[in-house]
Amino acid sequence: MQIGWGLLGDEETAQLAYDFLKSRFEALAARATSEEAAFLLGVGAVFCDEARRADVAASFGERAKKLDGGPQVLERALEEIDACVAHRKAQQASVEAFLKKQ
Repeated sequence: MQIGWGLLGDEETAQLAYDFLKSRFEALAARATSEEAAFLLGVGAVFCDEARRADVAASFGERAKKLDGGPQVLERALEEIDACVAHRKAQQASVEAFLKKQ
């Protein structure tokens, strides 16, 4: 599992690791306690765009309800994505202006 977390931390491999976890969530969760399985719901927090946020919510919404603390972990992950998206939007113009000057 440690390898998966490392892959999630790299922008080039995050989607691959996320897709793997999403497609095998039930099998992985079955090998863990309910609380440990709920922790897996936080993987989507590595993303920073609205399309992936929608996918995280759709893919894990029902699954989260079945796990101790699952809804809270998922909500926190979605909030992190929302914060990243908002920050990116707020900074986009100034970053583009800076890069044009360089």
